[in-house]
Amino acid sequence: MSQQFVIKTKTDVLYSNVTQLNNSIQDIRKRYSEIGGLMANMPKYWLGDASDRHTKEVQAHIEEIEPVIEMLEQKPVQLLKIAGLYDTVEEANKGLAKTLDNDIIPETKRIAYW
Repeated sequence: MSQQFVIKTKTDVLYSNVTQLNNSIQDIRKRYSEIGGLMANMPKYWLGDASDRHTKEVQAHIEEIEPVIEMLEQKPVQLLKIAGLYDTVEEANKGLAKTLDNDIIPETKRIAYW
């Protein structure tokens, strides 16, 4: 048995949230880039095996998180496509609704309940 669900949203809210999401993702990317820059400069003031080990660990972490950031960067694009689709369908539905007769139930089919 398949289940159905309905998502109710306003596209203006979706557009706003996508903008916030995109800004947050860009902030994450910027922070990881800053960390990478700091790690590149670390040998200037910290030398030896500890520096090398720490640099490798941080670099491994950055490489591990990079695919996650790339995946997150695709989400706003996908959400904008969804919002655009919602807008298109809503406009089509409004146009179709205008073509419908206001009197849906013909006079001959009405039942009096008095």
